[in-house]
Amino acid sequence: MKKPLFQHMSMIFDPTILTTPFVSSQRRNKKQIDSLHAILVLPLDGPAATIRNEGDFLKRVCSKNKKPLQHVCWSLGLDPTPNDLKADLAEKLWKWRLTKPRVSTFPLRPKTMPPDGVAFIQKVIVETVTPAWINSVPKNYGHNNAGTIKADEWRVLATIYIPIALVLMWGDDLSGQHAAHFFTLLMHSMAMFQATTLACRYSTSESRASAYRNFIKHWIDQLHSLHPHAKFHDRKKRPNIHAAFHIFDFLRLFGPRINTNDHIGGEMEASILKSFMRGANLRRWLNRSDCPQVIREFKRLFDLAFTPRDFGEETPPKNDQEHAHYNFKGVNYSRASTHLGNSLVLFYPLNSTQATAGSIEKITGAGKSTRFFIRRQAPLPANKRDPFTPFPHFPAKTYSSKMMDGRLDEIHPDRTIIMVRGRILPHAIEAFSDGQRIVIAYFTHQTLWDVCSIEPIAVRLADEVPLAAHEEV
Repeated sequence: MKKPLFQHMSMIFDPTILTTPFVSSQRRNKKQIDSLHAILVLPLDGPAATIRNEGDFLKRVCSKNKKPLQHVCWSLGLDPTPNDLKADLAEKLWKWRLTKPRVSTFPLRPKTMPPDGVAFIQKVIVETVTPAWINSVPKNYGHNNAGTIKADEWRVLATIYIPIALVLMWGDDLSGQHAAHFFTLLMHSMAMFQATTLACRYSTSESRASAYRNFIKHWIDQLHSLHPHAKFHDRKKRPNIHAAFHIFDFLRLFGPRINTNDHIGGEMEASILKSFMRGANLRRWLNRSDCPQVIREFKRLFDLAFTPRDFGEETPPKNDQEHAHYNFKGVNYSRASTHLGNSLVLFYPLNSTQATAGSIEKITGAGKSTRFFIRRQAPLPANKRDPFTPFPHFPAKTYSSKMMDGRLDEIHPDRTIIMVRGRILPHAIEAFSDGQRIVIAYFTHQTLWDVCSIEPIAVRLADEVPLAAHEEV
């Protein structure tokens, strides 16, 4: 019985073979060899066939250079000679192709990330409402003109935008033709993203460190089966995977990550000192009577854009009227009409132990009498599935896009509110009577949880034993 043509794919290009009798540097000719590979596995019959006869085949094959043609013939055991012309080599490949099935009996896997998939990730980036302290990322992610993605931008993409987009693309509708394949890809991708989320947290535990290692192992075990091209990578030149496993040991020994920007052995301390001295010099200028007006104007604009990080007593409003902002433990909260991203919170209603998502509609009072008036987010209907449920270490949950009617919850920030930042993404997949859906992911300042002496809601596990924690500064 003849083997399906798909099984001969790996015979055409093997990057582990650096030289052949005809190609001194196979990598230099990889593009054309891959193109010949693609031509050889095209179907000859059926609606998807683009090659109908020998003439079509020879025309496409002869458009390639002679050395890649010789290499492919040699890889397939067709005994090419240095004197063979391109037409001779193309004829040998055509005869070989006729010995294989005209249509592959293997189901063709769909493209993992087609252009509309990249466009959806861009849509998630553009339409997501974020708190002011979440750094921005390129809105044209995936395009050449997006520039080089920086490390912090990769962190934000990998812990927020890309996981949300993939879950909505691949984990929402499980009834399609390739739904099972894409769900497997989703579980594999989310293993890496959940591991990244665990490594980027500001506290860790024994169970979190073990979960990180299990996610990395799951990702490695399925890498070659889901992405066959990865098996050709030279592992000796890519030690990242080996290093990733050692992060488990670092989490247990030293706690979660601390950003040093590779400044180790006194350089980090020197950077901190230099930054402090620059700030002191700037404050000295601002306190001088002859300080240039342009510097004062820049300070005013800076204070409007960035909230000073003072983790002492909260900054009380100036009067008992309604206010647009309220600074608590160094985090600026706003009413929804002023800044939607800064108004999203997760809180405990009075006399309740169930955390509820909501949006601050009004801020009143001053000092200890400050009150937040919060309108609750409507829950997802009971007959609707939350696609984020299979991923316990990615802190996101799906709600209805509607807000609940009725009276607002009156909450004092210093006593009962858990100040969690959310992000909200309208996502219209399937209409239902309670409105469309939104995705809210929880991102917090560890300091706020410490103030309330409560473990963050989205990742609270009964068997966790804290190992280390440090504040976000």
